[in-house]
Amino acid sequence: MTVALGITAPAWAGVKAKRTSAVEHVGSGTWGAQGTTLSWGLLGLLSTTYKYFTVPNTGTLDLVSATYTTTGNGLSAATVTLTACVGATWSTGGSGSCSGTTVPLGTAGGGATTAPTPIPAGSSLSVQAKAVVTLSLSLSTTTTVTVARSNVRAARTTNS
Repeated sequence: MTVALGITAPAWAGVKAKRTSAVEHVGSGTWGAQGTTLSWGLLGLLSTTYKYFTVPNTGTLDLVSATYTTTGNGLSAATVTLTACVGATWSTGGSGSCSGTTVPLGTAGGGATTAPTPIPAGSSLSVQAKAVVTLSLSLSTTTTVTVARSNVRAARTTNS
């Protein structure tokens, strides 16, 4: 007995599999930022004084935030507050002005403040320090900047 079956080839039957590969490069980067020490000298009774400094990104990766801590001598008779100018720089005349976004970075002696202060690699953040003095004194402050991995931009894949 002979049986004839009507079988047709599927549409993909003539397609051959292709093997492709791509190279993924793995890189690394560093992150960090540098604080500063300010010497205010002798300040007068009931005065307000401004100083300006920059916080440079010392790494190779963009920062999205950082933690700022300011300590000092003479803080019992003065209040020192820090404010960042994000996206621009402070003009340094008088009390200064910022054409970007101002972000508070805390008060000297008030503990650590983590703030959204993006600093691209190779750039700096402009910061204003404002001292309001209630007694005549000599004042100095030191600002340290701490950058944790969580303060750095997320990893990304790039084509090379």
